[in-house]
Amino acid sequence: MEKDKYYSLIDPEVEKFRENFRKDIPWWYVPEIHLGTNILIIICVLFYSFSNIQNLTFFEFLVIPLMLLGGNFFVWVFHKYPLHRPFKIMPMAYKIHTLSHHHFYTDEAIIYRDKRDFIILFFPIHFVLPVNGILFPALGYFSIKYGVLSPNVAHLIVAMAAVYLVLYEVFHFVSHLPQDAKILRIPIFKNAWVHHRHHHTKKLMGRYNFNIVFPLFDRLFKTYYR
Repeated sequence: MEKDKYYSLIDPEVEKFRENFRKDIPWWYVPEIHLGTNILIIICVLFYSFSNIQNLTFFEFLVIPLMLLGGNFFVWVFHKYPLHRPFKIMPMAYKIHTLSHHHFYTDEAIIYRDKRDFIILFFPIHFVLPVNGILFPALGYFSIKYGVLSPNVAHLIVAMAAVYLVLYEVFHFVSHLPQDAKILRIPIFKNAWVHHRHHHTKKLMGRYNFNIVFPLFDRLFKTYYR
């Protein structure tokens, strides 16, 4: 589907919101710097973490599936509550996600127009840097220093937090591509696209389809809509 044909189908009120939002994007925002900085942070964390893992045991290896499972659960909880409920302790999360992201990207306007739309699609640098670039490495460092965790386990936790962020961003980006994108021929990405598009339906977004990478906890907690 050609982009101009796609955009002709968008509700005028939605398109008006999108255009007004675009007008407020800072002039200094550069999508390549946004994504490039995030990628650089993740690469540095992964390189440092994996390069410090030695003689991994079977039980230490179990950190990998446990972190994938934990990441899936965390996304479900965080997405369902702070991002879709106006909690007083995290008002900006609700404002950015529900009031901006979900008004900018609806089920009928799921794709981005150009790279500047990435500002409301990918995690901002001021989230990735303090959380994945500082917080997790600091927790790993002090857990090793004070003997809370073995070095391998600590480094794996830090690395897998970064890996799950990458998975989240990839699947979320794919979920905002046009329906005829070639990558959606891959079943796992097509399923994620359908799953996430339902979530962007106004009447469903606060109740269903909170997982991004795989709808495990949506199924377990009966918030799965298809």
